[in-house]
Parts: sequence; structure tokens; C-alpha cells
Amino acid sequence: MRRKILGAISGISALALVLAYVGSVLFFYEVNRANILDTLTEEGNLLALSLEHHTDDIQTQMLTDFHRQTPGVRLTLVAGDGEVLYDSEVPAAQMSNHANRPEIVSALRHQASGLGSDIEVRDSDTLGEDMCYYARAIPSGKIVRVARPVRTFYATALSGLPILGGIALGVFGLSFLIARRQARLIVAPLEQIDLNHPLSGTPYDRDLLPEVSKNGVFGNSSVFGGGGVFGSGAYTDTKPGDEPSRSESAEPPLPHDMLQAYGKDHGTVPIYPEFLPLLQRLEHQNRDKEAAARSRREFSANVSHELKTPLTSISGYAEIIRNGLVKDEDIPGFAERIHQESSRLLDLIGDIMELSRLDEGGLPAEAGEVELFDLCRTVVERLQPRAASFDVKLTLSGSHTTLTGVEPLLGEMVYNLVDNAIKYNREGGEVKVWAGTHLGRPQLIVTDTGIGIPYEDQERVFERFYRVDKSHSRQTGGTGLGLSIVKHAAILHSAEITVNSTPGQGTRIEVTFPDAA
Repeated sequence: MRRKILGAISGISALALVLAYVGSVLFFYEVNRANILDTLTEEGNLLALSLEHHTDDIQTQMLTDFHRQTPGVRLTLVAGDGEVLYDSEVPAAQMSNHANRPEIVSALRHQASGLGSDIEVRDSDTLGEDMCYYARAIPSGKIVRVARPVRTFYATALSGLPILGGIALGVFGLSFLIARRQARLIVAPLEQIDLNHPLSGTPYDRDLLPEVSKNGVFGNSSVFGGGGVFGSGAYTDTKPGDEPSRSESAEPPLPHDMLQAYGKDHGTVPIYPEFLPLLQRLEHQNRDKEAAARSRREFSANVSHELKTPLTSISGYAEIIRNGLVKDEDIPGFAERIHQESSRLLDLIGDIMELSRLDEGGLPAEAGEVELFDLCRTVVERLQPRAASFDVKLTLSGSHTTLTGVEPLLGEMVYNLVDNAIKYNREGGEVKVWAGTHLGRPQLIVTDTGIGIPYEDQERVFERFYRVDKSHSRQTGGTGLGLSIVKHAAILHSAEITVNSTPGQGTRIEVTFPDAA
């Protein structure tokens, strides 16, 4: 980066010097040309007035004397028919007729008005260099012509190249040194940034940052609660009357007074205040990575524990049977326990595989129009026997509504929500399932009269393997992944999940899908 900055500044300096040199040469060339033209006009008019009313010999002498005083001016006296009578550089006898020279023709044309010729710049056939000509006729019919050599723009540029080039090289060298120093000063703060702790030494030092659970300054997508947004859907968990908080992924703006103070005293890292939003974003990403890594570690530990429990039971029962420690009449009971643990293990593996598939994100290609009410009716019919075994009344109401989604995935979402409502209910309780359209959007509502969820646990119920009542979960055979699957399914369908629960009274979970239009 330092080389790029140095190269950019040096290139701009070099380009500026070249443009300045060309502009200077062009300016001086035009000024010099204008001076030559003015001087020629004055000299030609002065000579024309001086030569009037004098004999040929005197006129020749006057021209010789004038040329002796101004050797850089070429003087020519031409007769009215174009014959050269005098020339200060070449003997007149050796010169051709000048009747067709543009300046002579112009002088004769303007004689009546008392004006001189137009200025003519051309290559001299006699001298072999560019000359600037001016001629004026005198009353005797003769024409006096004055000429000065004139440099082309190219020649003017070459003549000034040694001096101006030396100045340009000196200026470029100085600008190069300044550019190198400035590049080092610009890049130095960036090189000192610790990418693992980019806000170290700034007003938003990570050691001074509040925790996510307090005010969500730096949220992470694995935490659900407090109005956090996850993926393309959102999960909100608010108390009645509370305003939902902003998205966890939103980054807090830096206060203006903090930026001003930091610009004066930036602590241990000499970083620019303008870089603070970038460092804040890097810190936010680092915290997300740490949260994701922590989530993976916890998930691995939980999976190991959850898999070990049924396997230990299966191994223990099988070992007891193998060693002949079980009476013949007790073997079916042990076999039933092995079967239950194996089924639980298979369910757990199936849920883990389903979560891994959902983690890939995006709706699969088989997404299409799904009739939500008919889907809920199918799930309710499947779970009626299970509800009866728990002595829970299961009902369905609502109206027909359609949405775009994956029917098997939506069916699993509804199944897990209703199954949880049944498992965590009380005897004689009730589970109500409602599907329909609310405010133009498809919506699913599952309400139960069960044990409820304490407020402090509501933000964690969608985490993998998290159980509010672990003993109850063991009895009912849950894997702890049902609501996590619901959360991921909601993300893929851009749905919003709202939880309202009161311990001892029940829970109401609303899933609102985006407008199908």
C-alpha cells in the first residue's frame, strides 16, 4: 500500500511538472512572438517614414546604418515591380524578384490606406530558417521590408529544457521525498492496527465495551432475544409495553464529541478518527467470529453429550443381557428400553443432519406455493394421538392462506411447535393452533396452557440443545433441537417469530411470514 501511495503521489507530481513546463514554454513562446511582431511593426513604420523624400543612395546608407545598430534585423528595399534594390544579408543582384512575396503584395494593397502589410511567418528560401516579415510601401512606390528570425515552439521548448529541466528534477526530487514521508505517515497507523483487537486504544476499546446482553452494542447472530434480528427473518422477545430494540447487526454510530476528543488524543494507537467506523466494523466481525466459534464448540460438546447418553444406556442394557444377569421374563423390558434409546438416538442424528442442511441457507429449488391451513390440519391430525396420551386437547382454527416455501420444512416447523406445546403442557391442558392471514401476511399461532417459559430463558429457547426443564425433557424424549430447527426454517422463509410466555400460565408463539405478493 505504501508503494501505491508513493507511486500515485510521485506520478501526480511528475505529471504536474510536465504540464507546468509545457504551459510555461507555451506562455513565453506566445509572449516572445507578440513582442517580435510589435517590434517589427514599429521598426517597419519608422523606416518607412525615415526613407521618404530621400535619394536612393541616402536610403541605402540609412538602411546600412540601421542594420549596423540592429544586426538581428534583416532589411530589404524592394522596387514597385518586385526587384530587390537592397538587402542587409544577401547581395541584391543574387536575389530573385519579390513581387509575389505575400508581405509585398499585402503592403501594396494597403498602400492607399497608409497601412503596412500583414505579418507573415514562413521559412526563408535565402537564409533557410523561419522568419517573421513585415513590409510597408513609401510614397515613391518602393517597399521597405523588415524581418526577424522566430523560433518555433519546439525550438523554444528545447532551448529552455536544460534550465527548466534541472528545476523540474529538483522539484520532483523534493516532492518524492515529501511523498515518501507522507506515505509512511499515512500507512503507519494502519500497520499498527491489531486485526484481532482493532479497537484497542480507541474510545471503543473492546475491554471497555458493554456485554451484548446489556445493550446490544455489538450483538452476534447466535443470540436470540431482546429484539435481535437473525438472517433474513427476525425473532423478537419483548415484554408487554416494551419497544423492540434495534437489529443486533446494526453498528452504533460514533458520537461526534467522542470523535473530536479522539482526534486530539488518540491514546496508544495514532489512528485517524475517520478510521474508527472501519475498526468498529472489524471488531463487530471479530466478535461474530468468536461467537460462531464458541457456538461450534458448545454444539460439539452438546452433541457428544447427547449421543453418549443413549449409547451408554444401550451399551449397559446389552452388557447386562449378555452376562446373563437378566431373568427371562425381564428381557422384553430391557429390549424395549434399548429400542427407546435407539429411537431417541436416531431422532437426534436426524435432527442434527436437518440442522446442518438448514445451515447452508437459501430456499431449496423445490420451494413452491404451500397451503398453510391444510398443512396445519395434517400435522394436527398426526399429533392427536400424542396429545391424547398427554391428556391435552388439541384444536385447529383459522382460514385458508398460501405462502411460498418448502412444504416438508414448513411441516416440520409446525410439527415441532405443536409437539413442544403438547410435551410441555399440563394434564387436562389445551393447545390451540391458528393459521390464516393477519394484516395481509400469512401467520401461524400456537398457544398452549402449559408450564410457560421464564423470561430470562425466553431468549435462549431457540438455541441448540437448550431446555428450560431438563428433567421434563428427559421424560418426554426431546432432543433439544426442535425449536432450533424452527428458528432456521423461519430464517429460510424470511419469517418473524414472536414469543410471549408467562410461567405457569402458558406460551404463545407467533410465526409471521412475508406477504406472498
